[in-house]
Amino acid sequence: MNSDSIRFITATVKSDFPEHIEQYKWLKEKVRYYLYNRNDELGKGANGATYKALACDKDRNPLKDAPALVVKAFLPPDNSRGENPLDRYDRLSGQTIHEFEKIRKRIGGFPFANPLIDIGFRQQDNMRLPDTIQPLLSDGKDLHQWLHSQNLRPAIVKVPGSRAIEHNWHGLTDLSLWADVSLRIAKTVHDIHLRRLVHADIHPGNIFFRTNCDQATLIDFGESFIASWGLPYRERRPNPYLAPERRERFSHDERIDVYSIGKVMLYLATGKETVTPPETHYPGQHRDEIEKEIRENSANLLKGDPRILDIIGRCTARDPVDRPKMGDVLRDLKVLTKDSRPTVSKRKSTLKSVHDELSVKVRHVIATTPSPILQGLVARQLASVLETLEGTDREMVELVGTRDQLVRHMTSLFDQLGKGDSWTAVTTPKLWQRRALGLNGSYTTANIRAILRGAAVRRTFIVSVAELGVIFSSRLMDHLNSSEVPQLIDLGGYLELAISAYENSQNEKKNHNSTDASEISQNLRLQSELSHINRFAAVVKSLDYQMTQWELRSFIRDEDSIDMVKSEGPFFGFCPVGTADEVAEIREKAPQSWMYRDSEKNPKLRWTLIKTDASGRMKDRRYPGYGEFEPSHLLGVRVYHSVFEDPTLSYANTQALFNGRLALTSGLMRLARVANVTSVTAEFKRAVQAAVHDTRSRYN
Repeated sequence: MNSDSIRFITATVKSDFPEHIEQYKWLKEKVRYYLYNRNDELGKGANGATYKALACDKDRNPLKDAPALVVKAFLPPDNSRGENPLDRYDRLSGQTIHEFEKIRKRIGGFPFANPLIDIGFRQQDNMRLPDTIQPLLSDGKDLHQWLHSQNLRPAIVKVPGSRAIEHNWHGLTDLSLWADVSLRIAKTVHDIHLRRLVHADIHPGNIFFRTNCDQATLIDFGESFIASWGLPYRERRPNPYLAPERRERFSHDERIDVYSIGKVMLYLATGKETVTPPETHYPGQHRDEIEKEIRENSANLLKGDPRILDIIGRCTARDPVDRPKMGDVLRDLKVLTKDSRPTVSKRKSTLKSVHDELSVKVRHVIATTPSPILQGLVARQLASVLETLEGTDREMVELVGTRDQLVRHMTSLFDQLGKGDSWTAVTTPKLWQRRALGLNGSYTTANIRAILRGAAVRRTFIVSVAELGVIFSSRLMDHLNSSEVPQLIDLGGYLELAISAYENSQNEKKNHNSTDASEISQNLRLQSELSHINRFAAVVKSLDYQMTQWELRSFIRDEDSIDMVKSEGPFFGFCPVGTADEVAEIREKAPQSWMYRDSEKNPKLRWTLIKTDASGRMKDRRYPGYGEFEPSHLLGVRVYHSVFEDPTLSYANTQALFNGRLALTSGLMRLARVANVTSVTAEFKRAVQAAVHDTRSRYN
């Protein structure tokens, strides 16, 4: 054996690891010794390498009956990376010891975290470098090896001269299996977070599956930190599982683990480990890329359930604020392969079970939490629940929370819909935001899933020439009129009428006012038009995506009119009008979304009204462009039972709008009558894109 490859570790940090664990009895000693051979390397990362190790005495004789161990040996500073040796030494010798003691206590006794049992030091390059010692999981395999042992992927092939793995696998093809493996990993990470601990280095090599264990086991807590402290900047080389913010010089929290879990789930779905530079992401781009990768590698996963895109997309969001908590990830994975549309009896029992569990938890908090501060915070949270319950006396529930929570509430309503049910809505531009209800996110996924279950989803988009501008509207009219699709030609005719109505309204304003207000703020008006045009184009692209990528054609029915109760399948319509006043007039007649559930036995309980509050904040008047609004955000949702308001008039107005002014004969609403509906949406998208190009050229 080459003595140059042998490393000797001395551990003197006070050890308070549970002494009742007999196999670690040497930890009772004030000084402990460990030995490892650098030729027995198990893995290597950016900051250290792992080796098989043995507990020994001061004369380097292995201890009898001591189990096999693993040592994580931190690497010395790498000057080629511009690293300051003193900074690295201060962190490794001081902060690491402090964190080590706290982390060891946090995960002590947790069966799904490989424990840190000791920390020692060795001399290398005139520096005293720390090493952590952990048990060797002899009955476990890392994620790559475990998938191979289960015949779920081919053998691992290393790239010669590199630690990289050749991509000779295209991911799991069975949705239930993908969800099960992902859930087993997510449970462990969630449990770690409940202990206020962040792992900070999650990747397949640190995820182990042990024999007869229902959860994955995490190893290598060398990068871990206490969640309440945050993680100071630590130099890390980019890798496929590293959250984008880890490359920036600011503190981090649990959401870096959520990102890593998202990338692990993407690896399970595609078999690829890719690093996408975060600066190339615009809102929603990474989700589009995820869908493309999954379709190319494991299309069956999407056919099984499109919500896989929502789970991975949210977890891997570039902005940490947009990522869910691990508890939310767990809930999503648990229902992924199930029909989450409960029956009436199940909904009642669910509410009762929550009541029973809450009663037990409240009594537990009162009995075990002496801090009046913590009790007061819990009381405030529960008071908000009481306020929600008060609304039910008026047959109304007002939903509040973060944007992600509100979107989850909205998507849960779609999960109630099945064959014979419907959702009917008239929407305006302020709701066409990715940050409001989303154009290609979980809200769209919920629509698609409801249609695939046999429900009718009808959505008409009202847009005015005042918002889009005469130049774009005229260009779009020309492209629609040159189309060979009758429905698009009809839409072009209605758009021509809307342009005339807008121009007439502008002439009337000029007759009453010596100066046209639009001329005063021409630059502001131009910015507003471009913003509306971009959103309009995004809506059309989203609809084309739904029809072409999700094969909704088979759900289209050939009907002459839209019945809010009996019509089935997807219906998308555009209603062009002249002015914003006309938009407000239509919204006043049909100011809400309607949800109809045919399975309700009581006819009075079949209708539900949903009103959304999506608004933008007006920009500060001290800055240029005062009067312009920021993009809308979803601020709140009110859900009314129809018995609270007499739905007759509002229902009649909405029905009349669909079969009259919006019925397309006014354009795309009667997609059902088109032989090839996907070609219509594709042709409409092309017309809009061409009009956008023409308009931008004109503006430039």
